[in-house]
Amino acid sequence: MNPAPRWSPWLLALACALLPRLALAQDGLDAANTSWILTSTALVLFMTLPGLSLFYAGLVRTRNVLSVLMQCFSIAVMISILWLLVGYSIAFGPSESAWWGGLGKAFFQGVGVDSLDVFPVHGVGGITGTGMPDGMSMGSQLLVQVTGVAAIGLYTGALTWLIVKGVDATMGLRVDADEEQMGLDITEHDEKGYSM
Repeated sequence: MNPAPRWSPWLLALACALLPRLALAQDGLDAANTSWILTSTALVLFMTLPGLSLFYAGLVRTRNVLSVLMQCFSIAVMISILWLLVGYSIAFGPSESAWWGGLGKAFFQGVGVDSLDVFPVHGVGGITGTGMPDGMSMGSQLLVQVTGVAAIGLYTGALTWLIVKGVDATMGLRVDADEEQMGLDITEHDEKGYSM
C-alpha cells in the first residue's frame, strides 16, 4: 500500500481556495438567489440575537441575564446602522486596494441599481429608493415598513385579547382565592407533595 504523497493536502487546499472563482455572477436578478440571500440574512439575525444572546446569558448570573441580552441587541443595532452609514462603502466602494473600498459611497452616495447585487437591490435599494418609480423615497419606504409592523402588532394584539377573553369565558384564567391559598395540588388533584 503506497502512502499518499506529501503534497496532497496542499493541492486540496489550493483547489478549495480557487473553487470560488468558478462561481460567476449572473446577469440580472434571480428570484431563487434573492430568496436564499434573504433567508440567510434572517438566519444570521436569528443566530446573532436570540442564539448568541442566550448563549452569553447562560454564562452569567441570573440577575445579569437581561443586561447581557440588551448588550447583544444593542451591538446588533449598532453594527446594522454602521453598515448602512459606512460599511457598504468600505466593502464595495471604488478604491485601488482590494481590502479597503474607501468612503466614496458613504451614505449610499452614487449607489445605483448597476452597483448593487441581489440582497442590496432589495434591502439597500428598496430603502434608499434606488431604482424605484417616481414619488418613492427612503421616507416612503420606511413608512410602508412601519405601517406593516404597526398593522401586524395591532392584529396580533387584538387576536391575543380575543383568545384570552374566550379562554376566560369558557374555563377561567384564575382559580378562587381560597383554592389558591389552600394549594392547587390539593384542590385540583387531591395530591400532596410533602406530608408534614
